[in-house]
Amino acid sequence: MYYLYCIARSLVLILPRRCSYFIAGILSSIKFYISRRDRKAVIFNIAPLVENKKELRKRAKRVFNNFALYLVDFLNTSRINRKFIKRYVSVSGIDNLNSVVGKKGIIALTAHIGNYELGGGIVSILGYDIHAIAFPHKDRRINDFFNSQRSIFKVKVIPTGRAVVRCIRLLRNKKMIAFLGDRDFVSMKGYRVRFCGRDALLPKGPSFFALKTDSVIIPSFFVRERKYFYRLIFEPPIFPRYNNGSLKSEKVLVEEQLRILEKYVRKYSDQWYMFQKYWL
Repeated sequence: MYYLYCIARSLVLILPRRCSYFIAGILSSIKFYISRRDRKAVIFNIAPLVENKKELRKRAKRVFNNFALYLVDFLNTSRINRKFIKRYVSVSGIDNLNSVVGKKGIIALTAHIGNYELGGGIVSILGYDIHAIAFPHKDRRINDFFNSQRSIFKVKVIPTGRAVVRCIRLLRNKKMIAFLGDRDFVSMKGYRVRFCGRDALLPKGPSFFALKTDSVIIPSFFVRERKYFYRLIFEPPIFPRYNNGSLKSEKVLVEEQLRILEKYVRKYSDQWYMFQKYWL
């Protein structure tokens, strides 16, 4: 798999973006038809999000296609710059982020939606110092490959094994850390919630760190709006305290996050990359 990533990156850097997208589209369709396990998992995961069940298979196929396009742009990081942002990226809610930068630690809560890897890079290019929790790949070479792509954007990676102490220190120093908040791939001991009408586990990290360090949660998403275009969205902050200064409970914080995550998973179900069965 490592060598496939290397070959793909070489091709993406040589070919025009439109050509890379065309090839990725063909390969994603092949993957959809030949990978029965992944196809069944995606259909299972998005079934609660699709009202017209006749469209379910088509929606699942779009998940594969969008994921392939996600990989193209992630492998193309050395070409992503302010010129790219000006042409292909629109930004919404930046004032929500600016209102807390430098005042408190920031937990950028996102999900496996759109192009979350590229989103962190775009935030960095825009001038914000950002760290990211990264779940390590089993193959060390693949892990190093992904981290080298992230380093091009100056996104600082925090390995999951060292996350707790380092995150607390960074947040207390008013830094920003990106968390994927829709699934806990590490402990699988998250909060059990009703998510889109089904039972699911949400990771404890965002709520734990917000309460531990008095940090603000900013729901942030980088979604594909049209084939070649993205939108970077910052939702209003979720504060760990009520207006009277008292701390919220973990349950309240989780419910506030859940409402935002559910909104985006429903709206961008064809960009929600869950290739393992999600619902409990």
